[in-house]
Amino acid sequence: MQNDFEGDMNAGRLVCDRNTSCSKDDAIRYLMDERRGRIRKYRAQDDTDSDNYMSLYEILDAMAESAEIDYSNAKVERLSDDVIVERLAELNRNIALQTQYLKYRCDIDNELAKGDKSVLLISQISKNNSTHPYVTLTSLDAWAKVNYPEYKYSVFGDAVPDEAEMMSATHVEQSSVSKLAPLTKGQIATAFQDMHYSYEEWEKYLATTPKWLLLCRVARGNKSTSATWDPTLIAAALFDKKISIRRLDAVFVGLKDWADEWERISGIFRE
Repeated sequence: MQNDFEGDMNAGRLVCDRNTSCSKDDAIRYLMDERRGRIRKYRAQDDTDSDNYMSLYEILDAMAESAEIDYSNAKVERLSDDVIVERLAELNRNIALQTQYLKYRCDIDNELAKGDKSVLLISQISKNNSTHPYVTLTSLDAWAKVNYPEYKYSVFGDAVPDEAEMMSATHVEQSSVSKLAPLTKGQIATAFQDMHYSYEEWEKYLATTPKWLLLCRVARGNKSTSATWDPTLIAAALFDKKISIRRLDAVFVGLKDWADEWERISGIFRE
């Protein structure tokens, strides 16, 4: 099926086709592509008529991997400190995009889990396909404006901001991923001890991070500061690894500042 959003590379913006609904992945493309010019450099590879079609997650993963390589090369080649700092900042920006993708995905799933009370309306073309529901563009547009009021764009063609505005939007969004203080390696190891990993294993894998944990990192560490983590995203990832919701809820009894955010994100798991 043809995607409901297509990248217009010459115009540098997204345009709507004649469809009136979109998949969850395309909904997140709308929420992210309209605000971040960096994603578009990969859209030339995003050919929906070929076998090489890249999902949005794959695009973001490729961007982060490229940034990771650039940063590692800068250190190996002993480039200037300014270059290393710039490449580290780019890596962190790409990791922030991955984190935001997961946030949007959780928000959309949580809204759809409300059933008849959901603001997001399921299109008739996918009423019997609960695995891959299509949401109507009108309801997506209304829902996005209510849930992300700092952004004034529309799926129906509002003006796209210039580069300065997009960078400003990215800064706002990174700072609003969570207003709560992210946790250090030691705090995460203590909170999630014996859930998938032992305390010692958490300390090890938070230092040499596997891909499934990268999405949960708020800021990369360096020699003087520890990396920091979003515990709600770690809990969501652990739920996918068959850790029970009861055990995960118990974590946030001890992390009271994060309890409301976990309640919001975990809504989809409780249906």
